Amino acid sequence: MNYKQFFSRKADVVAKDLLGRILMTNKGFTGQITQTAAYENDNGTPTRQGMLYGPGTIFLMRYRGTE
Repeated sequence: MNYKQFFSRKADVVAKDLLGRILMTNKGFTGQITQTAAYENDNGTPTRQGMLYGPGTIFLMRYRGTE
């Protein structure tokens, strides 16, 4: 997969395309993307930790309600 090309699309298109995809680490952990958010041009809530990363970076938030 060409990640640069994938993530160079509009944020809402990338977010929709990520839904349902499976993530797998080299240590064998897997998970399915069930929720995404789309931000462009820093137009969002600056307090969201995930917005500190550049385009194409996958940021995982802890599941709400867990410690």
